[in-house]
Amino acid sequence: MVEYHVPSAKEFKEAGRREFAFLQSDFEFKESKAPFKYENPYSIFFRHKNTFVYVEGLSYGFSLGVDIGTLGFFGKVKERFSLGYVVGLRRPDLLEPRFPEKRGQIEEMKRAAFDLKECANDFLNGDFSALHDVLRYYKKLQEKSHSEYEAAEQKRIGIQASEAFHSIDYKKCIDLLSPIEKQLSKAQRIMLSQSRKRLHR
Repeated sequence: MVEYHVPSAKEFKEAGRREFAFLQSDFEFKESKAPFKYENPYSIFFRHKNTFVYVEGLSYGFSLGVDIGTLGFFGKVKERFSLGYVVGLRRPDLLEPRFPEKRGQIEEMKRAAFDLKECANDFLNGDFSALHDVLRYYKKLQEKSHSEYEAAEQKRIGIQASEAFHSIDYKKCIDLLSPIEKQLSKAQRIMLSQSRKRLHR
């Protein structure tokens, strides 16, 4: 049976200090106040010079986010990106699903701390020369997600248009296919053409 624990704010911070203690011992980070307008009580902010690591509880205790970034003038956030993008770029094998018996934010912290040590030493040392690679990877993920969404949406519209055509609802078929006419398959173009002809008989 899976044991899922949602920690209190105090437990969250204590676990964050424990699991990410290497930031202090190995990289001279110190826990400090987060420079955000609204403070999440389920969070802990580590900073060394202008580099920061922000560990944050999300989804009402069911998810965890770890961000890396830099601070500019007056302590304002200059760059901020998810550890997940760095891991996906450098060690995608670490993103493979795991199904431990114990689950929850504290368990995720252990994994995130390992991933941070394994994949982001340059950033933790203040070297952000690889940031453009991370941002390019993030952009590719966005493009892929958008492309997959468009493909799924076009498939959904195609099914609805086909159902409308065979139900002799030619107007609905035309309304569905006309906005995406340039992306239609040969069969869909024929269906659109036939719908237009039959509607105006």
